[in-house]
Amino acid sequence: MTKGIRKMNQKLNDIIKERLYDRYIAPTEHKKAIYSGVEIELPIVNLCRQAVDFAVAHKLARRFGKHFNFIVESHDDDGNLLALADTATNDIFTFDCSYNTLEISFGMVDDLREVARRSGAYLEFIQNFLQKHDHLAVGMGINPHRAFNTHLPIQTGRYRMLFHHLLTYKGFVAQKLFHPYPAYGMFSAASQVQLDILPGKLIQSLRVFNALEPFKSVLLANSPLKPEGLLLARDRLWADGMQGFNPRNVGAHDPVPGSLDELLEYLLDASMYCNERDGKYYNFAPVPLREYFTKPSISAEYYADGSYHREKFVPALDDLTYFRTFKFEDPTFRGTLEFRSVCAQPLRDTMVVPAFHLGLINQLDELEELLGQDALYSHGLTAVELRNLLNRESWPAFIDRSALSQTLIRILSIAETSLKRRRKNEEQFLRPLFDRAEHLTSPAREYTRRLAAGERTEALIFDYATLAERSMVKA
Repeated sequence: MTKGIRKMNQKLNDIIKERLYDRYIAPTEHKKAIYSGVEIELPIVNLCRQAVDFAVAHKLARRFGKHFNFIVESHDDDGNLLALADTATNDIFTFDCSYNTLEISFGMVDDLREVARRSGAYLEFIQNFLQKHDHLAVGMGINPHRAFNTHLPIQTGRYRMLFHHLLTYKGFVAQKLFHPYPAYGMFSAASQVQLDILPGKLIQSLRVFNALEPFKSVLLANSPLKPEGLLLARDRLWADGMQGFNPRNVGAHDPVPGSLDELLEYLLDASMYCNERDGKYYNFAPVPLREYFTKPSISAEYYADGSYHREKFVPALDDLTYFRTFKFEDPTFRGTLEFRSVCAQPLRDTMVVPAFHLGLINQLDELEELLGQDALYSHGLTAVELRNLLNRESWPAFIDRSALSQTLIRILSIAETSLKRRRKNEEQFLRPLFDRAEHLTSPAREYTRRLAAGERTEALIFDYATLAERSMVKA
């Protein structure tokens, strides 16, 4: 490469980094308080051990909108109601990837009890309606009836493009080891949280929460995949699918950026794989950002008139609108940090995920000191390596279970003290996690244990779909 070309590429990279800074980092510079945004995804199961009846899902959406006075935000290409919104709270009812998975997103709040109140009302209505039609929404990170389901994407440009992209893994098997579950987006479910990041805290937040990932696996694993021996299969589904073709796009940071400039350099090595032009959703082989904008053209596929077509387009800086990574901790254009490494939880424990993260987001110094001295990190393994080990049903012998339990309780105590200082009684949502920490268990470990003891899958589905101490409302 000549000196002139290197200089041109460096100038282009500087322009891209400036755009990335303005989009992901600048919004954190004026935050004064921490608000929470909560998103839950829930697999739907047909209790008759058949595929989810999409007509039931469509009817649920209509009834939900009418009951809660949500307005219609969008339909799919077939005219089915896809998304509803509450203009007062900014809560959104929709489906994720397919009509096999519900998604409820809550507007930003300063009190988790408000999310609990609204989610309780929504979920009561949903469960009451679905059960009348022999269906349920279940609090699990993997649909336990996925083998019966029809894995078709929601008919919109975005979801069609995404599923088609995931299926393209067959053309890259010589470059990477892939799992055989390209439809995983239609049977996996997450519990995600967005928290405001105060000025100057982004890099430390990434560093500390990255180090917490192995501990989160122990407490919150809820995507058992028996053929793989995994309790938290979510990591593998993302890492070894097309979304993880470039490891910079998914999982933990390894290594964690040490500065904002290192974070921007990290993002330059993450890949683009889609964009939209003139109503066409394109997907193409993943291309790192620092290469994407140097290409004279990119060959992409798009869907039209019932089939896929290929054409070339010229990259443009505005394509960054469609750049997205799926890291465990991801800065967003809202000035928040999105936490996306956690599976959906049993419905009675829905609030443990936002409470855990909110309780720790302001305790970075204390957490960093604790984790820096912890025995789990004394074996020379990274957070990524430790989480991969702890995601499994069987743990290696070097794991000191007593010490691990004590560390988990100390982490939860830090979160509890922090929430108590807020004086909103949000610490109540952490209670189930203390029991899990004491016994080193998780929803997935309990699920596999009870299956091995002879309990039927259907009994576990009802258990993980049960709302705590609330009665159903009429739908």
